[in-house]
Amino acid sequence: MAKKHEKSDFQNLPACAAEFIKLVIKKMRYRRKVQRDVQAELAAHFEDELQSCKTDDEKERKAQWLISQFGDVKLLGILLRRAKKRCRPLWRTIVARTFQTIGVLILCFSAYVVWFFTGKPAITVDYLAEVNRLTRPVADEGLNAAPLFEQAAAICPNLPEAVLGLWRKSYFDANEAERQVIEGWVQLCADSLNLIAQGAEKPYFWRQYKTSGAPDDDGSMLVGILMPDLAKFRDLARALCFRAQIQAARGEYSPAFDDLIVCCKLGRLIGQGERSLIEQDYGFGIQAAAAKKIREILSNYPVGAEELAVLQADLAKAQVDQEFGIRLLFEKIAIYDEIQQCFTEDRLGGGHLYLKRLPVTGALVAGKDSAEILSNASAVRILLFHPNKAETRQQADKYCDFFEKTSKMSPAELKFKSIDLNKQVDTMVKGNLFLNIWMSALDTVYREIYRAKADVQSVPVIIASLRFKIDKGQYPEDMAELQQFGYIKEIPIDPFSDQPLIYKKTAGNFTLYSIGFNFKDDGGRVYRDDKGHAHLWGDCEGEDDAVFWPVPR
Repeated sequence: MAKKHEKSDFQNLPACAAEFIKLVIKKMRYRRKVQRDVQAELAAHFEDELQSCKTDDEKERKAQWLISQFGDVKLLGILLRRAKKRCRPLWRTIVARTFQTIGVLILCFSAYVVWFFTGKPAITVDYLAEVNRLTRPVADEGLNAAPLFEQAAAICPNLPEAVLGLWRKSYFDANEAERQVIEGWVQLCADSLNLIAQGAEKPYFWRQYKTSGAPDDDGSMLVGILMPDLAKFRDLARALCFRAQIQAARGEYSPAFDDLIVCCKLGRLIGQGERSLIEQDYGFGIQAAAAKKIREILSNYPVGAEELAVLQADLAKAQVDQEFGIRLLFEKIAIYDEIQQCFTEDRLGGGHLYLKRLPVTGALVAGKDSAEILSNASAVRILLFHPNKAETRQQADKYCDFFEKTSKMSPAELKFKSIDLNKQVDTMVKGNLFLNIWMSALDTVYREIYRAKADVQSVPVIIASLRFKIDKGQYPEDMAELQQFGYIKEIPIDPFSDQPLIYKKTAGNFTLYSIGFNFKDDGGRVYRDDKGHAHLWGDCEGEDDAVFWPVPR
């Protein structure tokens, strides 16, 4: 088709004119249809000017003269192209500009994506060394329980599955075969338990934290800190509780209570001070387990007044000046460290997410895989709108400061002030994939702390009431009477009501309970699961309380 147009346009023109027009069209560099129109217009122009020429020579000379009048071919092509562009319809101009803009944006975005994925983190601060410095008290090494505890963990035999299955079941409810399994394992733990008892007499616990040395770990990552001893400490706490129950079954109450006091001290030592959240969680959990076993022994055996008085005094010493609240300095430093691992060095934009590292953080901190972490985030949000390194650190400071402050408020106070921890934290870390990984652990530890607090506070009241019964021949009318006669120094406050734990004298006994997570007094109703098994703590929606005494069966 182009050839036909060319022949028809040039058939009446001299060769020089035809070649000139072709060259102009070539230099014009525009759409073919427009080029054909311009070609036809130029050909018509030459034909009109050459119409009066009589001979071919005359046409040739006239054509040469016309060509010279047009000037530079390249410039002529450019001017013709501009003229045609100015004459095109507005809609076509808009479409052209739109596609040009899209093309530029795609090019810029592609360059940005390449820039984004070539960024690398810059590790500038050794936060592991900082944690080891901050968690070590100014004290002689001889006052440190850690070496003894770690030695105990190193020689502790593994907890058999059979024994683990019996943990929730009271030793007193176990059959003879089950008791033999428990006793056999406790005997194997004897050397470890002696070391734990020695360590529990120390006033401090600190250790040199070390990391995993995994391929992605340069030896300083706080999130990769190894804490294998924690599981062993929990197993040894269970062994102490089992041994206490075995001794109580033999009528050896004093050594039984000594073991449970050691268990309380173990929990307090590994969780006190500037510890990681997981250490705090384990520490409170161990203390709550000891409190539960004390109640079970007191419920099953007629312990004498003298032994009760010694137990109460020892328990008070083990818990003196104990604070219930989350400490977040360790966790804040760990977040700072992970920010420098998960964000690129401070480049244009202040450092952005380093996606290769994020799944490692999710797996180590919250047990989440890549798909779970990225499920609620679009690629555009991650690439363009995710908070940068500096903004994330500011959010982390705000997040940790808020939680440290609110963790000192009781659940009842939060309820009264209508503070929803999860909603508040969601608002603080909204849009930040990195901080969303950390948020779930804090709420869990908060709940554990105040369950443990109520758990531990119940025991002195129970011991005092039993002593009162032995001394006076009846149970006290209320906790105020216990305080009046010097059996307790303070009336314990239920963290779920900010009122005293509920004590009710009954026929031949008494009831002591916390209103629990539903913040309602359900009359001391025990929480039971679908199989009818009693549990101390129910759920937030259930119509039940946390009943400490009588021990639910």
